[in-house]
Amino acid sequence: MKPAVTLCYVLAFLLFFPCISLARIQILEGSEDVNELFSSAGFVFHARIVNIDRTTDDNYGSYSGFATLDVDRWYKGLRA
Repeated sequence: MKPAVTLCYVLAFLLFFPCISLARIQILEGSEDVNELFSSAGFVFHARIVNIDRTTDDNYGSYSGFATLDVDRWYKGLRA
């Protein structure tokens, strides 16, 4: 097959089936823009939540608790 014909098939596929091609784009969950908080923060790190333990529940949908984090990158502060 000629390269121009192959390119036409690829472009036609992307035009008629855009959802399939966009399904491979991954958006990170829980990404937040915290640039304004960075200068005053004592610790800045990237982590994943491993576990959340509830300590209190007010019966209105709010609760308090502790989160266990798995830190994989430190940007600022002491490494514990």
